[in-house]
Amino acid sequence: MLLCAQAAITSCLYIATGALSEILTNNAAAALMYPIAAAAGDKLGVDPKLISVSIMLGASSAFMSPFGYQTNLMVYGAGNYKTMEFIKYGAGLKVGNGRAEGNTLLYIPREMSVQCFCWACLEFIKYG
Repeated sequence: MLLCAQAAITSCLYIATGALSEILTNNAAAALMYPIAAAAGDKLGVDPKLISVSIMLGASSAFMSPFGYQTNLMVYGAGNYKTMEFIKYGAGLKVGNGRAEGNTLLYIPREMSVQCFCWACLEFIKYG
């Protein structure tokens, strides 16, 4: 399969799972999306590891909603944040995370992709 087709498929899965994780828990978003993604991946010939990691990262990227993850909700009340602040700053985090995910999954050998993604995220956090 062409690299651009795999990029499109993994990006769509990341976006759809990320959108679900904003209103559901990350476990529920992954559980709902994986059967759909696995069937689509089998039909289109995409590596199941790519599908799994895209779902995993999309489900863990609930940055735009104060209700998407427990720690978001804890700081929402204590820090007197507004929902719009979560959307404004969370959108940038979600886009950055998606770009790092896409680059890592498609251009690095499959065995090293998860370790390199973690390293890339740490470097991004460290240096901005």
